Amino acid sequence: MGSLYWEFCGRQDHLKDIVREEFFKLKCCSYNPKDLDKHFQNAVRRYYLIGGMDDLNIKQAYLESILLKLGQETLHMIEMKGQSLGTTSFGELHNLVQRTLKKLCNQRKFFSDIHTIGRKLEKACE
Repeated sequence: MGSLYWEFCGRQDHLKDIVREEFFKLKCCSYNPKDLDKHFQNAVRRYYLIGGMDDLNIKQAYLESILLKLGQETLHMIEMKGQSLGTTSFGELHNLVQRTLKKLCNQRKFFSDIHTIGRKLEKACE
């Protein structure tokens, strides 16, 4: 029975390689939280199929699959917490991406407020 399975279905090792290749091709070019969640769902399915729990390259590839600034800031946040990418779980990594996005949005609002107040104070401060 086993030889019939191998003959018609083939070895399953190549499926892991295909899924790994698909994982490395994933990209998300949006700051929209819903798009990031959808991207994470696509990535996490492949992550567990390829056994990425112990693979630092997989986590690094996930950070590189999102927009550059968001990935860099997330890695910076991990380092500020005193952790490493290797000790961060995949789910925690996604939570950090979401927190980083919120942080970037808050910074944008802060600078926008400063700019608005600055224009109002421009004449008063001359």
